[in-house]
Amino acid sequence: MFSRGKQCSTRTSPPASENDDLESSSSSTSHSSSSGSQASSDTSAYDLEETSAMLQVEPKEKEEVPRFPPPGRFRPRCRYAYLRFLNGVFKFCSCRCRRPREFEDPRVVSRGTLPPHTPLLAAGAAPRVDDIQEQDPAAGQRVVLSGKDWRFRLFKGKKEQAQAANFVGPDADDLGWDKVSVPSNWQLLGFEAPIYTNMAYPFTGCPLRKPRLDANPVGVYRHRFTLPAGFKAGRRLRLVLHGVSSACHVWIDGRKLGYHQDSGMPAEFDVSEVLRDSTEGTEHVLAVLVLKWCDGSLLEDQDTWWLNGIFRDVVLYAVPESNAIEDYRITTVVDPPYTEVADAEILVDVALRCSDPCNMRAVVLDGQQVVAEGVFSAPEPPLGHLELLFPSTAQVARANMRLSRPQKWSPERPKLYTLMLELKVQGNVVQVERWELGIRDIRIVKAQLLLNGAPITIHGVNRVEMHSTRGKAVTDEDVLKDLKILKQHNFNAVRTAHCPSKLTLYHFCDQLGLLVVDEANMENHGFAMMGAMSFLQCDPAWKQAYLKRVQAMFGRDKNFTCVIGWSLGNEAGFGPNFQACADFLRNCDHTRFVQCESGEIHGDATLIMGDGRHPASDIVCPMYADPERLLMLAKCEKRPIIMCEYSHAMGNSNGGLHLFYKLFQSKDHPTVQGGFIWDFADQGLQAPRKPNPKSAEDYHLSGHAGYGGDFGEDTGSADKWFCCNGLLNFDRRPKPAMAECKYLMQPV
Repeated sequence: MFSRGKQCSTRTSPPASENDDLESSSSSTSHSSSSGSQASSDTSAYDLEETSAMLQVEPKEKEEVPRFPPPGRFRPRCRYAYLRFLNGVFKFCSCRCRRPREFEDPRVVSRGTLPPHTPLLAAGAAPRVDDIQEQDPAAGQRVVLSGKDWRFRLFKGKKEQAQAANFVGPDADDLGWDKVSVPSNWQLLGFEAPIYTNMAYPFTGCPLRKPRLDANPVGVYRHRFTLPAGFKAGRRLRLVLHGVSSACHVWIDGRKLGYHQDSGMPAEFDVSEVLRDSTEGTEHVLAVLVLKWCDGSLLEDQDTWWLNGIFRDVVLYAVPESNAIEDYRITTVVDPPYTEVADAEILVDVALRCSDPCNMRAVVLDGQQVVAEGVFSAPEPPLGHLELLFPSTAQVARANMRLSRPQKWSPERPKLYTLMLELKVQGNVVQVERWELGIRDIRIVKAQLLLNGAPITIHGVNRVEMHSTRGKAVTDEDVLKDLKILKQHNFNAVRTAHCPSKLTLYHFCDQLGLLVVDEANMENHGFAMMGAMSFLQCDPAWKQAYLKRVQAMFGRDKNFTCVIGWSLGNEAGFGPNFQACADFLRNCDHTRFVQCESGEIHGDATLIMGDGRHPASDIVCPMYADPERLLMLAKCEKRPIIMCEYSHAMGNSNGGLHLFYKLFQSKDHPTVQGGFIWDFADQGLQAPRKPNPKSAEDYHLSGHAGYGGDFGEDTGSADKWFCCNGLLNFDRRPKPAMAECKYLMQPV
């Protein structure tokens, strides 16, 4: 039987006495009952050294030189004090007699959900770029509930909203409801007009005051399904909603499973007890009550359309009942000099749920050839970062495998190996997991970002997940088409602006060779209009709301080779809450950099706009710096300079792109290493006026693409076409600037 054990080396932040005087709050928290893998939910006080002090361990002997220099920390000064004062004033002015509901309470992020984890094979096989149809060994362990046979009704207004909960039971009458496809956004089905804003919140005039969400439209989805014969036998069943905006309550057969917010991350529930008495042919009813707005919407003020609904797949899958792989973490360590000739080590940590003696085996394949094999054992304490990563009830096993001079993964040669994990009980294989991994090394040396021991230039673009007719409900084909366009035009990197993308993007980027900066689903840009961008960052009640979004991103995406860095959101300010997020990432992952655009060089809270130079960021990531400013930064900064956004591609733009590339290619300024153009494609929408449109007359603008304000009153007329700033048109036709990008980014 395996038990908890020791972790590989972690990167911890240096102590900082200036944070010792941060004040306390008496608020309590309420979270998922299954949040064992997440950090403490206590928001009663700020102890910014809490995570680091608890997790300090000796580094591995092989890792004598850290991959990343020790970062700085948040420095609470007068701006922080000012925002804490504002917190107190507006809390007093916004106090209510009644207890806040789940969707109004920032301390409630989820209830009844499972901890985030690496996607398991049973939940869905990784898609292939090359169209090779491989046999899916876990196809019989899942039921895809996405499709066209969902019933939907939108309840508008306060009176109708109160009626929505009457339609979650199995016997509720939904015969008169509309039939819709899932995934989808209800605005793109004609039930409501889409809204676009760049900064302002469409549901509140002053975000400093706690928004009143009484008149909050609610969409109720109902779907009937049956389980295949033998599907339940000896298995635990789990339901995954991969993307719902903005928050949802979920029921099966009238029994509530739980609550979830964070539209960028999955909501996963254990439904074994609910479906325990199910027999062959029994019809079940899944009901999902989706709220248009919730308190979490304050953290999702990205420069894009406000669209709602179940916009990613819904899957029911099965895992072994008594003995199962719950999660696993893959870490690759390349030996010095970190180049193609270097050997490498693969460390695999697995979280198990075993009630019987079990054995684990790991195999690394190059095609059909076995190149490494490892047997798992229970590592010795201390546990280290696995305390944060895996549930407290998990039994932990570890395997180390050596590879002799493996081919390294890079954008030019995205070589992938296959890792197979096999769990046996009494000699019988009960579960197999498969993951495609690349061997690559990311580190910062002498203020340069190195990939496999060599400096790299980031030819990047910001990609917003959006389609002109499907909105956020993009298909695998949509994602692959976008990424192939980027590769054809010599791009090598993507920033997931400003939210983690659909899972298939990461699989495709691994296969195609595209670097990814994975960005947490956090932006509260509207607070900058009040001169208080870090207002929520400095409120202890919001600590878990920020932290859980970062934990969910890391938990899902931690094993993707393409992910080279973690971004703490966009235009979200900086404060103790972001410091807690940075601490979590650094204690869990010493193989990737952490960046924060919205902090400032002084280290205090941000009020209006960050400069990308906060001491807690491993790289300098300014927004829209001109070449002259980049030269200044190159002289005074001792970190890589990679712009998170630049060369705004709106209208007849990008004419000065060659000036940036003179800097990127200059040997005199080696620390200026590229950036991410804003942005990939125009966000034009073709929206129907009503459900089930029959002709062009049933569409706004007769079916032509529209932008802010084109779909009626209060749909974004203040920001108009500010979402029209892509290198491609909304239909993916390249603009002339794309040809310039291809020329400047050519490798030779």
